[in-house]
Amino acid sequence: MSSCVNSLNPFYKKITNMLGIVEVFRKITSEECREEGDLETYPKMIVPKFRWKAFAMSKSRLEIVLDKLKKKGRPNSRLEQHRTPGWIAADMIWMAKERGFIDGAKILDLGSGDGVLCIGSLLAGASSCISLEIDDESIEVQISNIRELGIEGQVDVVRADVRYYPFRNNFCDLAIINPPFGTVERGIDLEFLIAATKSCNATLSLHLSNDKSRDFISREMEKIGKKAVILKTYKMELKQIFEYHKSRIRRIDVDLYLVK
Repeated sequence: MSSCVNSLNPFYKKITNMLGIVEVFRKITSEECREEGDLETYPKMIVPKFRWKAFAMSKSRLEIVLDKLKKKGRPNSRLEQHRTPGWIAADMIWMAKERGFIDGAKILDLGSGDGVLCIGSLLAGASSCISLEIDDESIEVQISNIRELGIEGQVDVVRADVRYYPFRNNFCDLAIINPPFGTVERGIDLEFLIAATKSCNATLSLHLSNDKSRDFISREMEKIGKKAVILKTYKMELKQIFEYHKSRIRRIDVDLYLVK
């Protein structure tokens, strides 16, 4: 059994230790070794069977994994790149999972950055994800994260501008997005939201929380025959990464909308 465990992919060993599920994995590998022989002799027969879905993924475990994903060095202020914190991403995804939106679903992530929402949805049980991002550096980081987790076959990463991408109606089950807030380019948040609602049966989206924004989003969604419901309000922590930020860390309120 020790030879089987010792020959595991180093990345997988690191993550299983981090999540505290080494014993579960050892049980799986020991059974495989008894059936197939030594892992070093049959690496292609054993290793591909290790996937995150071999474990009962929990929200807390998902948060840990998402926090450990590689991140882009310096965000692009013009694109308003605010990374979704791991705890918020995990909470959003788990809320969607509990409502039946995740398991086996085809996910759409717009302005996906390093892939935290797309990757998190797959780890929670989604079948596939289409991930749109315009920034080359973010795409490189996202692809690296996808490869390290061994989920290349479930993700299509597309370099595209959301505003001009030819979306088809309802070609995905769920859009889960953290769009630009619209403080740099006014109205861009609504463009992301409309693209998502056109493409998917349901949309989860983060937006700045204030009375004006809430009235505006509700009104605009009604115009296209959709209903926007606020599921939760988060305190999102933003580090001082943009020139217009005056404090080292600031906390803003963001609303999580479900649009159907």
